Amino acid sequence: MHVNIQFDALNLTKAKYESYLGDPIRPRNVRYAPTAFGIGIGLRFKL
Repeated sequence: MHVNIQFDALNLTKAKYESYLGDPIRPRNVRYAPTAFGIGIGLRFKL
């Protein structure tokens, strides 16, 4: 039997990023990137 466990994650630290819009009234656009994760388990049997 073969067991496969997988964990995927995106931005677990909830880091923010800033982008410059080029507008003097709104010089920066500060956003928080989304946080997502996934878990997978796979089993393989040989007959």
